[in-house]
Amino acid sequence: MDVDQVAEELYALAPGSFVAARDERAAAARREGDAAAASAIKKLRKPTTSAWLANLLVREQADGVNELVELGSGLRAAQRALAADQLRDLSRRRRELVDALRHAAQEAGRRAGVPVGDAAADEVAGTLEAAVADPEAADMLRSGRLTSPLRYAGTGFGGIPPAPVDPGAGAGTGIDAVTRPGHPRPGGGAGSRRPDTAARSAAATAAKEAARRVAAAQENVTATTRELADVGAALDEATARARDLERQKGAVERRLADADRQLR
Repeated sequence: MDVDQVAEELYALAPGSFVAARDERAAAARREGDAAAASAIKKLRKPTTSAWLANLLVREQADGVNELVELGSGLRAAQRALAADQLRDLSRRRRELVDALRHAAQEAGRRAGVPVGDAAADEVAGTLEAAVADPEAADMLRSGRLTSPLRYAGTGFGGIPPAPVDPGAGAGTGIDAVTRPGHPRPGGGAGSRRPDTAARSAAATAAKEAARRVAAAQENVTATTRELADVGAALDEATARARDLERQKGAVERRLADADRQLR
């Protein structure tokens, strides 16, 4: 029995039908004498409601899911370049796609007779956001076989490491010159000294602390850049909404003026 094909069929089913269908497929594999397939099928985990909805989106809304995942590459490139305008445009599109797919998931659940509350819908949105931020999460989503929702706990977008810092960068800049008085280095001349182990250890600790601070600062830059892009996108949307309201106001004022003239 083809376990891959069975898994593909099972993860397309609503959660309420999963266990019975899985056990039936496992029993069929045992009847066929395929103990390995039966064991593999039996180990397939039932998806949560939000994971099932995400799997359903991969099957029914493949274009939208693929566009969202591909946005991740663009966002990472724009973030590396600190391209605020591009980040703002891509972030706006990201929010539009996540909102549209979240709604599509709720509709898909309704059609399947599975109630989808706000908590499950939020988990779907979180899974989609994780797929944008982390290429590994994107691959997991695209597999269509999630058993639980995905969450991205990092800062910014996955695949963007902080600026590298070499903890041993102090070599040749004074660290090796710290020596213990009165102890020449092996094979050295009169001025040669053996390195002071305690001093070298302290220097290494200081270098690691510096690396940690640089990494934290880089994460802060990443978070701030993303926040700036989101705020900029929200400002653009608010500005567009204000223009729409201004046009509506003008139209209402013109109608009032027409009505006033007719009244007079």
